[in-house]
Amino acid sequence: AKGMVITPGLCDALTSVGLIEVGLEQATRDDSQRGTEDRIHAGFRAADGYNPASPVIGVTRAEGITSVGVIPNGGLISGQSIWADLDGQTAADAIAQAPLALHIHLDADGAGADAGHATAILRVREAFDDARTFAKTRAAWERNQSRHFTPSRLDLEALASALDGKLPVVFHVDR
Repeated sequence: AKGMVITPGLCDALTSVGLIEVGLEQATRDDSQRGTEDRIHAGFRAADGYNPASPVIGVTRAEGITSVGVIPNGGLISGQSIWADLDGQTAADAIAQAPLALHIHLDADGAGADAGHATAILRVREAFDDARTFAKTRAAWERNQSRHFTPSRLDLEALASALDGKLPVVFHVDR
């Protein structure tokens, strides 16, 4: 490398690279759970939609980014992120860690356009309380002998992993 400039690979910890091809074309977006009005998507996994063959990855690598934290978007609790190396040919080769963290968006879009921060925090508290109760009474839930929980079963399981300390939680805020 004599006479050349050498730089270390850069990391982008909060990106949607590999999940979004064209931002304005919904058919090319795998960054969020669609088809539901529910704002709790804790069970949504970025690993399931990651595309290592995305042309966006080549452009990103050309700019010097070698590793990324790929985060889901949409909803109050948007789902589980991954850590990916941008040189993998398959998702299994590229994904270095999955899940990486659970992402909660307390910004204006997370809780809904008409909800404020207090309402967003209330919904997060409610979801974690449901997950705590679900974890304690799962056998009763499976026999349909417990109260109804707002989040789905997969959402409750992801939230319970966060409560157990197995899954870190990242809060996104705008103030």
